[in-house]
Amino acid sequence: MNDSYVEVLVPTKTSPLKKFLFTFSMVMLVLSVLALLMTLMPLLLAVVVAFAVLTFYLYGQVDVEYEYLYLDREISVDRIMHKSRRKKAANYKVDQMLVLAPKDSYHLDEWKNLQVKVKDFSSGADRKDTYVMLVEGEGTEKCKVFLTPNEDFLNAIKNIAPRKVFQD
Repeated sequence: MNDSYVEVLVPTKTSPLKKFLFTFSMVMLVLSVLALLMTLMPLLLAVVVAFAVLTFYLYGQVDVEYEYLYLDREISVDRIMHKSRRKKAANYKVDQMLVLAPKDSYHLDEWKNLQVKVKDFSSGADRKDTYVMLVEGEGTEKCKVFLTPNEDFLNAIKNIAPRKVFQD
């Protein structure tokens, strides 16, 4: 058997807007809790709950990493939030992959105007090492996936599908 196993952990770049919103919601939560304790107004309880929900939601958006796992002709992507919670983001078979190339590669010109679902599992920064993987899903629907793989990950896939992986 020719099974290879490659694991890549990619930290994402958090936007300044998300960082600001998270900090703002934390400050407003603390201030609204203090105001509630000082005045005991029932209306402030709704404000506290609203800021608590917003802060909890933004907490999961601020520190995100993606883990790519290649094993037995299958690419699995997990989303890791705050280095503690893991969620399965996607699963792709290499046999359904049409092409894997750098985002500015001429190999993607054939599919440039294709209207497909876009999933971004890259580092979030506008970097040259961001790759685009076009995957054919169930039926005729296609999906464009942005990844930031390393050399070992690319070589493992290239060993299985050499005509579909480009590293220009």
